Amino acid sequence: MLNSGVSSTWYWGAASWLLAKLLGFHEDIRPLLDEGYLYVCTCIYDINGLKEMLGQSAEANAEFASCSEKGRQEQVRAREEKESYEEQQKVAAQAALVLAAKNKKI
Repeated sequence: MLNSGVSSTWYWGAASWLLAKLLGFHEDIRPLLDEGYLYVCTCIYDINGLKEMLGQSAEANAEFASCSEKGRQEQVRAREEKESYEEQQKVAAQAALVLAAKNKKI
């Protein structure tokens, strides 16, 4: 019973997330969860640090950090999408600045 109860505790987290999503404040909680993840699950960072201490390069570590080729491709695709989105934000910010300067002259 204890094993079933403990291993099934993720149901509470999933239910809480779905409730937050239903109520519409999941985007407010996401940054807190992302920050908390770094403190709760340190195993990835610990292993990466150990690999670097043993002499593995950061590039090799990034290549072998995924469990499958598809997972690695998803990481690359997500990083490219993020970079594209950030570039679009920079262009939009520059355009808004130029427009604000024009409006100020008028």
